[in-house]
Amino acid sequence: MSDHRWLEEGMVALGFVAAVLSAVLSSVATLVQARGARDMGHRRARVWYVGGLALDLVGWAMSAYALRYLPVFAVQAIVASQVALTVIGAHVLSTARAGRYQIAAAAACVAGLGVVAASGSTGDAPVDASVVDTVLVVALAAMAIAIPVAVRTGSPDGRAAIAGLAFGCVAVAVRSLHQRLDELSELVRQPAAYAIPAFAAIGAVMFALALRRGGASAVAAIVVGLEMLAAGALGMALLGDGIRPGWQAPCAIGVLVAVAALGALARTGDRVGWHAGSHGP
Repeated sequence: MSDHRWLEEGMVALGFVAAVLSAVLSSVATLVQARGARDMGHRRARVWYVGGLALDLVGWAMSAYALRYLPVFAVQAIVASQVALTVIGAHVLSTARAGRYQIAAAAACVAGLGVVAASGSTGDAPVDASVVDTVLVVALAAMAIAIPVAVRTGSPDGRAAIAGLAFGCVAVAVRSLHQRLDELSELVRQPAAYAIPAFAAIGAVMFALALRRGGASAVAAIVVGLEMLAAGALGMALLGDGIRPGWQAPCAIGVLVAVAALGALARTGDRVGWHAGSHGP
């Protein structure tokens, strides 16, 4: 095997490690911020919250690094496992007891998402970078129209859906920048670079608004589910992401298992007292 091949596989492995670290850090951030919520009114509550936010930011940086070497849907699948990891972590730490059904659903979610992540492959973008920029601008415009409607109707599902789509667009923009940039100095001339903070802000605000009206577990499940599916579809259509030969069926089964498990967690999570903390793009 050539040195170039070894280096390429090594970078892919580092990407997987970074994505896993992102999921773990985001899960820990949720647990830390949930602790801060329980200590509300005490000085240490702010320390817990700031600590959770710092972990969230580091987790997002890890996912952004992973997007340099892995397809969008693979990274999003790994990061989406944070919901299940949070359920398991809360159970282990006794902050929220989960039954066997919930633990089984969380384990199935992680397994399904793991298969999805393992099935991914990367390739050259089939369209020009300007096409990606146009799609991102259209997505921003569509969200600008949808946001007032979702806020006016008070639908938590609609707000969560917009948040998930916004976070998914962040991943697409980051992956696109990795593909098109040779030097960091070129970043200021890329429309996708300015789309990232816009989508991140929309996602964060709509996620918070969704939590005001909806159950935390249901909202989180909608957000991460749409974030994975929408970003994955855009990555395949615009960025050259694909599925490894022979992995089409396992990938489809993994998606179905993961979505079903997320749905199960959404239906039962709030009844056993789980809480959604922070959510990074």
